[in-house]
Amino acid sequence: MMVRHGFTPSLALCTINTISHYVLGFVLREQSTPPARHTSLDPLIALLPEGADAPLVTSAFWTLHSALGPLGAAIMTAAVAAYGVDATLLLAGAALLIVAVAAAFTPIRLPRPEQIGGETA
Repeated sequence: MMVRHGFTPSLALCTINTISHYVLGFVLREQSTPPARHTSLDPLIALLPEGADAPLVTSAFWTLHSALGPLGAAIMTAAVAAYGVDATLLLAGAALLIVAVAAAFTPIRLPRPEQIGGETA
């Protein structure tokens, strides 16, 4: 759509990337400081152990979260070049399914995973 409005493809991609980084930076700054007033999260924060800080999404989280994205894109591109689209997507889908099934058997699916085995945090 941007190309129809006079952008070159590389300038359109650069513009989208710049806007994404600006918006993400703003959101991270907003989320890196605890709210000064009561929020809808207060009932959840009350469940934390006494003296614990409410977990906030920080720039470190997003850095670690997205750090391997380019590596994954390179691996998928190389796999498509070597084995074709069908085989690569089949393998990627199977890997995703295995991870999803494994996640179903972790404590994260429980309502109060910190109380596994009758222990309380």
